[in-house]
Amino acid sequence: MSFIDLTSVRQDAAEAADRAVRAAVERLDEGRTTDRDIVLDPTLVVRGSTGPPRATSTPDGDLLR
Repeated sequence: MSFIDLTSVRQDAAEAADRAVRAAVERLDEGRTTDRDIVLDPTLVVRGSTGPPRATSTPDGDLLR
């Protein structure tokens, strides 16, 4: 299989597993029956599919980079 140099978003699998196990134990040990949202901080992994930012301009026409 060839390598695809694609920019992606990463979430820590070990942290996700740890939080899932804690939630399951909480349900079993404490009897929690309500749903809970678990939010993990993502990390942008920039690879070859991401180019440099495009030049933009201000409303008066000055170029920004």
